[in-house]
Amino acid sequence: MKKLAVPAVLAVGCLAFALAQAPAPVRVLWTFAGPSNPGYEWVTLAAAENNLVYAVKPGPSWSFATENGQFKETGSTITALELGTGGLTWAAESRWPILSPLLLTAGRLVAHNGYGEVLCFDARNGKPLWKIEPEIHPGGWDERTMPSAQGESIFLREENEIVCRSIKDGKAVWRTAVEAVRNRRVFPAAAGDRLLAVNSMDAMVALDMKTGKVLWRKKLDGIGETVLAGPSFALISNADRTFNLDPASGREIWNFGQPPMKFEFKAETMKQQDPRRLHGPIWNLEGVKALAVQGERVFVFQKRVMYPQGSPFMPELACYDLATVGDMHWSQSLGSEFRGLSIAGPMILTVEGRTIIARSAAEGRLAWEFEVPGEKLLQGQALAVGGKILVVGSMGLTCLETGDPLLTGWAQCGGGPSRSGAVR
Repeated sequence: MKKLAVPAVLAVGCLAFALAQAPAPVRVLWTFAGPSNPGYEWVTLAAAENNLVYAVKPGPSWSFATENGQFKETGSTITALELGTGGLTWAAESRWPILSPLLLTAGRLVAHNGYGEVLCFDARNGKPLWKIEPEIHPGGWDERTMPSAQGESIFLREENEIVCRSIKDGKAVWRTAVEAVRNRRVFPAAAGDRLLAVNSMDAMVALDMKTGKVLWRKKLDGIGETVLAGPSFALISNADRTFNLDPASGREIWNFGQPPMKFEFKAETMKQQDPRRLHGPIWNLEGVKALAVQGERVFVFQKRVMYPQGSPFMPELACYDLATVGDMHWSQSLGSEFRGLSIAGPMILTVEGRTIIARSAAEGRLAWEFEVPGEKLLQGQALAVGGKILVVGSMGLTCLETGDPLLTGWAQCGGGPSRSGAVR
């Protein structure tokens, strides 16, 4: 068959079309400057339907006196910024620092500060709708919660209670006492008709979402602060491993990871204790922490350690089958300054030092990485909305343009089956 020559004009046109289909390079779209509070992280949440980004930044400082002396506090400023330009739409002040992620639900923005106050605003214009203040100010209580919502109810920790409130007026529907630990996040996670929460550091509890009644309690020593939950799974991690519980009964479906191994450093003893040592080193999987769930897959943070030397290796991001966890789809090395992971459509985003890294969620393949100019260290997790990525660092809030409209999702912090807390 005779080959047909391609006209030069057509060839150039095809090349131009191919280049037009290629993803645009990542670039900084805008920056909203402002350092974070000492010891506190910025918390961001975006609302694509409002075309706004909601962020907490340090507010005015003020002095107050108690019987123990004179003190200085730095409050917080809640801001609503235009997603496309970073322009300020509205702002509201909290005299006390807001330590928890903002919660957006039913067109309302809820903020919970570090001293027991709950503030609710109209998300579009910032109009205050209702406010909850403790009868007696708790003083130095450092409140850290990850509020969640379902329907017209919001759920959050208030001191030593899990509280369900109406989003309409803030009135409490029910309260259930928990053994809370100061300065630790407590995350009530919705799983069907159940609400799951950490009770102190040794148990997970399931509450009836309508009444707050405790339905079951599962003892798990040393468990962390974050729960990932859905109708068929409840993931909770301690220092060594991650557990998957049945939300209906608390029955253990699987646990994954290993406690640190202990060896006597004598060759003869090692050979007697573990014959595998004769054939090479023993690998131990430690520090397994579930980060996010997407469909039938779970993404975990893990570390491989070689024994008997106990040599540490770089941490990994791994993707497993949620049902069995024994089937690993892929794993990739993470930087030592890994701060968190978020799901963004077909991609997953990790924050590592000053860099945002995008990988394929299906294969773990590297798509691109971008170092945010001028930043010393990024904090927490990135957030993707319609091809734009929002990330917070020591210098302020930065919005990146990727040109990929499929790159969209929610921050992995609070209220849904694919949301988690950042590794700290």
